[in-house]
Amino acid sequence: MASAQNDCWKLIQEDGFVLVSPDGSIVKLPYKKLHELLLLLAGNGESYATREEIACTLWPEASARKQELNVRQAIFQLKSALGPEAVQVGAAGIKLASSFRIQSEKPVEQDNDLPSHIQPVKAFQSMLAWMAEWDPLQMLDLMRSNIEISLGAPPDQLRHLLNTAIPRLKIGHELQGWIPFWRGQTRLMSEDIASARHLFKSSADEGLNSGDYKLFSASILWLGSSEILLTRLDSAKRIAQQGQQKVLCLSDPSAGTPIKHLLGTIMIHQGHLEDGLRVLEEASDDSDGGILGRAINQGLRGLYLACAGKPSAARLLLEKPSLVANESGHFRLQSICELARGHIALSERSGEQALHAVKHLLSNSTVVKESHFEIYAREACALALWQLGERQEALDQISSSRALRRSLHMAYTDWDRMRLKPLALAS
Repeated sequence: MASAQNDCWKLIQEDGFVLVSPDGSIVKLPYKKLHELLLLLAGNGESYATREEIACTLWPEASARKQELNVRQAIFQLKSALGPEAVQVGAAGIKLASSFRIQSEKPVEQDNDLPSHIQPVKAFQSMLAWMAEWDPLQMLDLMRSNIEISLGAPPDQLRHLLNTAIPRLKIGHELQGWIPFWRGQTRLMSEDIASARHLFKSSADEGLNSGDYKLFSASILWLGSSEILLTRLDSAKRIAQQGQQKVLCLSDPSAGTPIKHLLGTIMIHQGHLEDGLRVLEEASDDSDGGILGRAINQGLRGLYLACAGKPSAARLLLEKPSLVANESGHFRLQSICELARGHIALSERSGEQALHAVKHLLSNSTVVKESHFEIYAREACALALWQLGERQEALDQISSSRALRRSLHMAYTDWDRMRLKPLALAS
């Protein structure tokens, strides 16, 4: 039996999967699912993987009872192969011991051997193969876009894809801090907000300690955004202000752009629409904001203006070429724009048009996997139905959105109350 040591184990991707212990001996894992489990745990780093996450990722088609048995057997066999001290099992789940480290000897190839049920779209496969050659921010935009394009697959499977692929890549030390950031994104997509927040905190600390200030500010943006999803606006504001103070002391002032975006969003949810829009516009005007970041900024400003009853100003933003060029390839941006168009129609008293826009949004299987988008779409649908005189249907939609809000512990903000004022149901 091999045991975990402080030296690195080596994972060699030549003809299949070869695991070499620190003393040079080859360790054979009995079957392929153990390879996948090891890679999943390695990708999780210091975070625990729950038994449910492992089961849904590795045996998505099995019954609950079969999944439980498979997970139990896999953990036992992995501990037998690597040594009992290599795998930590606790109430929170399973993780590799901090002393157990794996070094990948070869980057993943485009025709990788991931299981067929979690194969990504071709663009995502190519991106993984090239990742080590990309600039961090380019990688971030590309990975985020392609993960979201791939959301036809369940988020747990996408998370497994990320956890499996990352350890098999030769990523330089300067990019290691982005790994918890990417994993935080996948946790957020599967609405595991607590885990996402923990990962974004880790990547923010890593960015600050390593001098990667773009990683730091991007992590602060998503950490604060996670707090907004939980309607913890005071906490989000505190995170943004602390992040802004740190950025002011750095040598890269452009790193503050994402934090400006976060501050503007918080102001709007607190009911300070004009001030929030001004800060968001400043963030959009920053030349280092990135094409995709500027497009999302413009889409959100369009949505906020439409909800505030300013359809002309909202339409001007939604028709900007930079936004139109990116909308079709990015589900989150597309959802924001569809929602904004629905509210523009509501402002113009075009209930039928508004209803068509939001029902189209609700019919998108990708959108309904992210409950906060479904909440906003159902509330817009209720407003359109109310405007058309379909009162009971409107109340049904509001009832559904309230149930979703309760499940996510998502209270109404001042911005929500402003949006829903015609219904007088949010108070």
